[in-house]
Amino acid sequence: MRCAIFIARLDEQKVSQSNFNNMIINGFNEIDNFDKHELFLFTFSKGDSFKNNNLRLVSITDFIPNKLIRVTKRCISLIPRLLLTLPYLRRYAIRLNLKRFVEIDNYLDKALTHHNIRLVWFVTGHGAPARIPYIMTVWDCNHIMNPFLPEASYSGLGWDSLENGMSKATRKATYLIAGTEIGKQQVKNFYRVREDLIKVIPFPCYSLNKFDANYFNDKYSINRTELPKQYLFYPARFLPHKNHITLILALDILRKKYNTELNLVLVGRDNGNRRYVFDAIKRLGLEANVRHFGMVSSEDLVYLYKNAYALVYCSMNGPDNLPPLEAFTLGCPVIASKVIGATEQLGDAAILFETCDENDLATKIISLLNDETLRQSLIARGLKKAVGFSEKDYVSHVYDIFVEFSRIARAWERNDVRIEP
Repeated sequence: MRCAIFIARLDEQKVSQSNFNNMIINGFNEIDNFDKHELFLFTFSKGDSFKNNNLRLVSITDFIPNKLIRVTKRCISLIPRLLLTLPYLRRYAIRLNLKRFVEIDNYLDKALTHHNIRLVWFVTGHGAPARIPYIMTVWDCNHIMNPFLPEASYSGLGWDSLENGMSKATRKATYLIAGTEIGKQQVKNFYRVREDLIKVIPFPCYSLNKFDANYFNDKYSINRTELPKQYLFYPARFLPHKNHITLILALDILRKKYNTELNLVLVGRDNGNRRYVFDAIKRLGLEANVRHFGMVSSEDLVYLYKNAYALVYCSMNGPDNLPPLEAFTLGCPVIASKVIGATEQLGDAAILFETCDENDLATKIISLLNDETLRQSLIARGLKKAVGFSEKDYVSHVYDIFVEFSRIARAWERNDVRIEP
């Protein structure tokens, strides 16, 4: 059976997402026996330098026609798209099957069908569902858990669009992958998906040192001489749910209540909330304590983890977060927000604080500063957790889903076979 994984771009700019994608590719490369199944990687990237022993790369761009043809097809699709939205004409449009013209530019489906892919795994969990059977990684249901956040209700196409897309994708999926039991229960409760179709595969602790530099976009670099000798580290885009403000307020408390000056290093792209955060930094007089390096290279990211006094991960979203797992593998102690599912994911390898309580965070930071034994214990627990479930283990569990579905897919020849209902 032919199976595939889909990663939109190999040069993904979201740091943790890029690292996770590379972990998946690396995990497939480490598995020796794939029985009789053929594995493909579908992407919109060209991947000229891509090398993998077990994945055959297919660039979807090869199935996209030139711009003139694309524009023409898009214009043609506007008429049936309009008819499908009008209440009085919708039933006639459905009878004439005009929807097929709306879906005319689904190039991913065309590429998958051309290669007779029987099951595809959407690694990132994003995008419209395919017509062929698919697996989808469910990172979270945070637009339901935290609907008050601007990125859930006011950004992009809004909450309704997020929910409609998620509902359609989860209900149509052949299998769903959650990282925790809590994540599985959220999907089951919110979208009424059959419990046996939701597979719990914990996200692995993976080492950034393993990845081929070609997998990363390394055009960003920092001047390491500008780094303070001792610093807390927080890699996160500037979004409200990343909760930078609680960490900034905790630094102010440490200075005023505990007479402790601490430095903070931030990395990550600005998604619209940076000005607000840095206004607070200026207002509190912490400009000299906080450095933001924007996007960084993979090499610099590893360096920042290894030399940080601790990772402080303040996100309001969960239950699965990747930076704490990265920190475990690189010997960086972790202080993380106590979101739903954090205890299940991180265990005793991290200190947890109440998510929006800067006083609790300041207390947890000062306890780590005053107890080097605790810090070394966190490092040891993190490293122990890191070797417990590798990227190879993670990918092997996903491959087991491919094998499980192959027994079902024997019942028909191809996914595009014309069957009369």
